[in-house]
This record gives sequence, C-alpha cells and structure tokens, in this order.
Amino acid sequence: MTNDGEAESIELEVAVSSLKGSIFLFAGNLAATIIGAITSILIARLLGPDGYGLYTLVLTPASFLLLFSGFGVGAAAVKYISEARRRRDYNTIMGVLSTILNLGLRGSRG
Repeated sequence: MTNDGEAESIELEVAVSSLKGSIFLFAGNLAATIIGAITSILIARLLGPDGYGLYTLVLTPASFLLLFSGFGVGAAAVKYISEARRRRDYNTIMGVLSTILNLGLRGSRG
C-alpha cells in the first residue's frame, strides 16, 4: 500500500508531466499555425488572386479527405504507448510505433 505522502508525490509528478506536455503541445500548435499563416500569405502573393483561388479549390477536397485518414490511430497510439510505458514494456512501444509508421507509409502511397 502507498502512504499519503507517496500518493501526493505521484499526483504532483503527474501534474507536472501533464503541464509540461500541455506547454509543448501548445507551442507546437502555435508554431504550426504561424508557419501555416506565413505560408498561405506567401503562396497567395506568388500565385495571385486567380491562382490562389484555384489552389484553394483543389486543396479543400484534399484537406477534407485528410480528416478521415487517421481513424483514431493517434488516440489509440497514445493509449497503448502510455500503458506500455507504465509497465516499462519497450517492445510493445516499438511495436506500436512500427505499426503506425507502416500505416502512414502505406497510406501515403495511395
């Protein structure tokens, strides 16, 4: 059994880990948004109004199809990797990562 001090220590460790993860996730999303905005501006200026309109016309259906490409693979990976990490089962972690990589490569080939 764990005592109260040990339980509080574990809760604090989980809270700190969650906070760090949230900060990294926020920073990554912020960077992706900024890069995407800058890229959109550059593409619009390079292509002009007609070219950019055609570009977005082609890009919109492709972007819509990407919504369905994951089918929850990311959420499943987080679940299984975190469970395996807690058990220190590194073979399972490598297996999950390998499966995701294979699925991604096969999906990108069309």
